[in-house]
Amino acid sequence: MLTDVALGERIMIRSSIQSWSEIYHGLMLVEIDGWQLTLFNDCDTLDYCEYCRSPDGRVGTLEL
Repeated sequence: MLTDVALGERIMIRSSIQSWSEIYHGLMLVEIDGWQLTLFNDCDTLDYCEYCRSPDGRVGTLEL
C-alpha cells in the first residue's frame, strides 16, 4: 500500500494536525483508502508503521 502511495496510485491523507516536517521525529496519523496508519517519522525518514487498522476493523501493531 505504501508503495502505491509512492508511485502515485493511491492517496495518503494526513489525519494529524501537525505536518510531516513539524513532527520531524515522532508518530504521524495518516489514512489510505480507509486504512488508518500510525507511521513513525525518524528525522524526515519513514521508519516503520506502529499501528494499522483496516476498513473492516482488523488491527495490526508492532506487538501483534
